Order: sequence, then C-alpha cells, then structure tokens
Amino acid sequence: MNCVVEYRIRRSDGKIRWLRESSQALQVENGKVMLTFGAIQDITSQLIFGSELFKAKQELEKTVDARSNELAETEKQLRHETQERERLAAEIELLSKQDRLTGLPLLSLCEARLDAAINESKLSKQRTAVLFIGLDDFKAVNDSCGRANGDWLLKKIAGRLKSEIRDTDTLARVGGDEFVLILCALGARQEITRLAGNIVNKLKLPYYLDGRELNVSGSIGIAVYPDDGGSAAVLIGMADKAMYRVKKSGKNGFGFIGDSR
Repeated sequence: MNCVVEYRIRRSDGKIRWLRESSQALQVENGKVMLTFGAIQDITSQLIFGSELFKAKQELEKTVDARSNELAETEKQLRHETQERERLAAEIELLSKQDRLTGLPLLSLCEARLDAAINESKLSKQRTAVLFIGLDDFKAVNDSCGRANGDWLLKKIAGRLKSEIRDTDTLARVGGDEFVLILCALGARQEITRLAGNIVNKLKLPYYLDGRELNVSGSIGIAVYPDDGGSAAVLIGMADKAMYRVKKSGKNGFGFIGDSR
C-alpha cells in the first residue's frame, strides 16, 4: 500500500515551493495501517526545468559554447536527481518488506519465500514446514515494562529464534507478537518436532533487563507441505489455526494442524 501526492507551499519569505510526498505502509494489522514510512522531496526545480530549457534554446544562437556547458550541467543534475529518486524508491521498497524493529521480513516477503520453497519441494519431493509462533501473554509483559523495553524484548526474542534456524530457513515478523518460520528441504517429521521443541524451550528461558527477570513463552502451530496445503496463504492460515489451538490448550507448546483432523 503506497501513496504519492504533490502540493505547493508558501515559505515565510513568500516564495512558492512544490513538494512530492511518498509514503509506504510498513505494518498492517486487521486491514488498518499501523506504521508508515515516507519521504518528502522538493520538486520545484523539476517543474521549472521545462521553462528554463526553453529559454536556454533561445540563447543558442548567441553562444553555442555557453549553451553546451549549460546542457552538460543540466544533464549532470538530471542524472543526480534520477539516481536519488531510484535510491529513495529502493529504500521504500525494502522497508515495505522488512520490519524496522527486528530487521526481519514482513508477511509479503515471507509469502514470496514460502511460495519459492514450495516450488523447490515439488522438485525435490521433500517437505516444507510453516511454524506460526505466537508469544504468550506478551501484551501483559509489554504493558508492565513500557513500550521501549517491550521493543527491546522483541528484538531479543527475534535473536533467539534466528539462532535456532539454518541459513536456508526464513524467519518473518507478521504481527506485533507473532512470527512465521519457514523450514525448507525437510525429510522426516521428527526434524520439525525437534526444532519446534527447541524453540519452545529457548523462548521460555528468562530475559534480564536492568536486573529484572522477564519471562515469555511461545505457542507454535505447524503446517506442512504437501500434507496440509499447496500454497503459502493456505499453509500460513493452517499454521495460525494450529497455534491458536495450542494457546487454548495451555500455551507454551507446539502442535501440528494435522493432529487435530
């Protein structure tokens, strides 16, 4: 979700400036934009460039050399402006797919990587697993510690999760206290069970902040390709459903969606 608007302002000295404002939604929860990133660019020089070029052409008969120098300088300016726009566009594109707090991929990039993993599994005849990880009662901890400390804790949790996975796996943050883990090229179901158990045990180890002990556990729902679905959206939905069943049954554990069928 992005938005680009152009408008003009009058400065305190009476001069008019034209601005272009570009914004990109970084975090969307329940259809509501919670966090955006944007950039404001002064485009006055671009708007008046056309008229300046016309004047320059009229002066061409007076002095070819002067005009040539002016065109060279203008070309240099345009290259610089084009490169700057491309740089800003690339930054916005990256931030639209990356969580600013943890540096992890967001849902859109997670789904793309999961689709790629599914395609690889079709060729290799191996499994791809989706682990939907929901932190247990994180809101209560966050409320008692404050937002800044809650963000610190989320980064620590993301670090613990990343320490348990391979370079070929993908960990994404898909909600305030929810993560999705994509495990590629798996054989036996025991591999998934072992890793899920390790994550549950790792999450519940205490965290220490300024001498204060913080405790957070996690509930994990698991869906497996091809057993539980053939697309990223279906597998993530199934794993999410399995995660909520774990929460209802006591939290601090994991379960496969297939076990409840």
